[in-house]
Amino acid sequence: MSRVQRMLKHWLLFLIILFFVFAKLYVLSLYHLPGWDESVYVGMGKYIFSFGSSGVWEQIRPPLLPVVLGFFWKLGLDPVFWGELFIILCSVGLIVATYFIALKFSFPVAVISSFFVAFSPVFFLYSNYLYTHIPSVLLVTIGLLVSSSIAKGVLSTFAALFRFPMGISLFLHRWKKELFIAAFLVAVPFFFVNYVMYNDYTSESWHAVFRPLILGSSHQQNSNEFVKEGVFYYAVVFAKEFPLLLVFLPVGAFFVWKHPVFRFFLVLALYYHIIPNRQDRFAIEFLPFMAVISGVGLWWYVKKVRFNRIVLVFLLLLFVPVLLMDYSRMNWRSDAAPPVVSEYYSFLSGIDGNILTSDPVVAVYSDAHFVPYYFYLDTVPAIVNEWEKGAKISAVVWSESAFPCSDSDCVAVRSILYKNISSARKVFSGAYAGKTGNRTYEVFSYGE
Repeated sequence: MSRVQRMLKHWLLFLIILFFVFAKLYVLSLYHLPGWDESVYVGMGKYIFSFGSSGVWEQIRPPLLPVVLGFFWKLGLDPVFWGELFIILCSVGLIVATYFIALKFSFPVAVISSFFVAFSPVFFLYSNYLYTHIPSVLLVTIGLLVSSSIAKGVLSTFAALFRFPMGISLFLHRWKKELFIAAFLVAVPFFFVNYVMYNDYTSESWHAVFRPLILGSSHQQNSNEFVKEGVFYYAVVFAKEFPLLLVFLPVGAFFVWKHPVFRFFLVLALYYHIIPNRQDRFAIEFLPFMAVISGVGLWWYVKKVRFNRIVLVFLLLLFVPVLLMDYSRMNWRSDAAPPVVSEYYSFLSGIDGNILTSDPVVAVYSDAHFVPYYFYLDTVPAIVNEWEKGAKISAVVWSESAFPCSDSDCVAVRSILYKNISSARKVFSGAYAGKTGNRTYEVFSYGE
């Protein structure tokens, strides 16, 4: 069989990818206003490739996505546009990897599973965001496809360097010394850089080596992301967005519980159900494995009813609301930049020096060096990066929304902080629409 014939065997996969890419490129053509986390990754990329003279630095973040985005910036390319294109390519890779994992069960299961991933609303939405979930889980799924323990160790470690929790995947493979040696060798440069950066500011060397992991672990308890559904949160997400995945999950689990794909799903899903910080996009990290299991269950059911036409039509109709939801999410962006960009962020692009900021999005639109003080609320700007505490500040960016308060004591502290900051000359003030109402941004100059 020729290579072309082998490729044509997978024509349904190509069709799924074609529709997916067409939709993603349409969204890519619209204006991308980066959110908080996306902006931090762009700012960290600038910080890495400018050796600290531009951008912003957060110690709790893994380094690989900032490296990718910073590389684009260093080449003179728009890190938001090219970063989004990178995420889309990773998304296609994840669809393909899911297909070949499921192909070990059967061709129909492979088609169903890849469709589940590609058009699951949570995946469809976030495949246009500069987040770490898709690149990290792509590496994990490739690790399931390769046979070499060395490759599995390398891929699992790179996945963790995109997103720390995905380091769990290393321990889900068959334990061999080659696996852990490869993982250690890949991780050594990361730990060495941590030691160099943080050793002067920590009491113990081991704390410096593991500092991003230690500080990042507290984010699992992020109270801003607590949800009323509790441990049922992800079940509610899928029940609302893609109920077929839930319905056929237990059926498929009955047949694949001995397969590694079930182990990966179970452990990753349990982790994200246990930690209090629950967000819909976290489901992407166990979605491919869930899709394969549910695909096995759905295909078993279709065969069980002997391809009954009424049942098949009913199942196909259940996909319609999913696709309509995906379609609605293709149009959430605007064609042009909103006023906050042309006014507020453009104004900041003209300020040089070290700028204190409560808003990391500014690091996308300016190549100045930004010193974040939004990690916790105090009466004075809380600068966490010790080496930045003595920096001469040229301006301060203030946004009250960066410090949400639920009690009077918090409001009092925030008022004192604002009073201390606003003692300088105000050079900008503007209010712009946000997800939770208008947000006010102010800039105070400490220059001459």
